[in-house]
Amino acid sequence: MVTSQPISTQKTLAAIEQGAGAVVTFEGVVRADVRDGRHVRAMLYECYARLAETEIERIRARVKVATGVDEIIVQHRTGEVAVGDTALLVVVRAQHRGGAFTAVQRVIDDIKNSVPIWKKELYDDGSDAWL
Repeated sequence: MVTSQPISTQKTLAAIEQGAGAVVTFEGVVRADVRDGRHVRAMLYECYARLAETEIERIRARVKVATGVDEIIVQHRTGEVAVGDTALLVVVRAQHRGGAFTAVQRVIDDIKNSVPIWKKELYDDGSDAWL
């Protein structure tokens, strides 16, 4: 799911069906970084929402089958996301931890490689740069 709203890991975890042996959670947060002497204050994420949603669902379904996990939830923020806030949440529920960790890694790698989401660093001095 692509959303402009803040991502709540706690709400997502509370909603996930219980009964698995493993729940693995990955939160990608905006880091306080310095690029060319400028301090990052936030990231701006933009996407073609319909295509991004379709691609995320395709990745989710493919990884679920390939790893045999029970459930995969993906949430990616759009808009301005402040340092320290969650930009990407991946939650995997599985019978065993190995498959859950593998699924999380595959989902993240596939999102980075194929989902049309673009990011721009926003700096304290008012400047910005697309990455």
